Amino acid sequence: MKFHLKNIQFITALLALAAVYVGCTKGPDIKTYTYPVPEPKAIFPDNGYAGFAEVAITGSQFGDFKNAVKVFFGGIQADTIISCEDGKIVARVPALAASGKVSLQVWTHTIDSVASFTVLPNPVITSVSDSAGVPGDVMLISGAHFGTDLSKVSASFNGTPGTVNSVEDSLISITVPASFQPGTLTLTVNDFKVKGPSFGILVAIPSPIYALDFDGNLIDRISGSVGATYTKGTADDLTYEEGKRGQAARFPGFTPTAWKADGSIAVTNMALFKQRDFTVSCWVKWDAGRNIYPDPIFEFGEARGTRFCFLTRMGSGTNNWNGTQQKIVTRFLLEKKVKNSAGVAENYEDYLGGSRVTPPATWAHVALVYSFTNQFMKIYMDGVEIGAKNLTRNDADPFLMTIKGANIGGYAYGSGTETNFAGLMDNFRIYNQALTGEQIYTDYYKK
Repeated sequence: MKFHLKNIQFITALLALAAVYVGCTKGPDIKTYTYPVPEPKAIFPDNGYAGFAEVAITGSQFGDFKNAVKVFFGGIQADTIISCEDGKIVARVPALAASGKVSLQVWTHTIDSVASFTVLPNPVITSVSDSAGVPGDVMLISGAHFGTDLSKVSASFNGTPGTVNSVEDSLISITVPASFQPGTLTLTVNDFKVKGPSFGILVAIPSPIYALDFDGNLIDRISGSVGATYTKGTADDLTYEEGKRGQAARFPGFTPTAWKADGSIAVTNMALFKQRDFTVSCWVKWDAGRNIYPDPIFEFGEARGTRFCFLTRMGSGTNNWNGTQQKIVTRFLLEKKVKNSAGVAENYEDYLGGSRVTPPATWAHVALVYSFTNQFMKIYMDGVEIGAKNLTRNDADPFLMTIKGANIGGYAYGSGTETNFAGLMDNFRIYNQALTGEQIYTDYYKK
């Protein structure tokens, strides 16, 4: 018997319809699910911090599919269901939770109120009595919502536990631990971590070999005698006013018409600068509105091309030297003092720009550390390293330089396009060694 294609297609369609009909009418083979009603019994804990606390709901008939679970704290849905077992659900309290009832939904069943939960105010740190110290120091942390239970409070100094002496709701007393490293102070209250400020370590500092306190004079505190002379301009004299620590010297700021030493302090003892390793530090407060030229802190050497200088507030615009606009710079030059592989004398230069812009009209602690022994130079501001580099030549010995001049607040060998320092300077120090970062920080921090 022969069947046409159209007949075959018609019969196939009829069979398909029949199959569908039979499938839809065979009720006993279609599985339907009736979810059991969850039976919550209790929650633990019943208080905690929003966005942090983990709450367990105990009971039965929860199932084990956490995507079917919703938990609400004061009407705010938890965004994290940590786990779900048939007898326990664990949820994290949402960041915007409010105190009130805890509601539970599992599949299609909703329990309007399982229990009440109280959102505790987060503990906060508002201030600390000290931002640096030595082991054994007792410091105070002020804030709010610390509670009064000593057993629930701990503190660490960059990971090293400190001793908590006493706890009040707004004040905690802590003893600084031994062997701690500088870093973040962290407080833990009821397992809630509160990140505090940085805490630095204070260490012993060697005595400087030269110290000008600028307390109305230019007496070197180390030698006890006058350690410098000031060259005044036509009417610009060095004056003294309230400083960072006692009095400070105010430099008028020489305007360049033709370079001269007006408005700077000349150090009389050249032997102070005959060092292979040294540190220079001081407090400065630059005059605002004067940033088109460098403001030198000090310079020493034997000639324009053979010198060491520490400059601040590098210029802007066309005076933006080597991309160091308004940053601190140190520079070491030796003209025809070192030789290349062919034995020919050539010039050497190492310069370093700091990473931070110098703030005018505010006090800043600045320091330069140079080490020929360890082949590096570093710049610090407010106790923090803001620039470092390895020296480019290990034969660029500072002893190749004859020290003929050294000026504070000005150039020993400047040019007609450079100004002298304008602003306040206090506690100028020279050390005959390369201080460590901890020692620089201590010099900055000490009261």
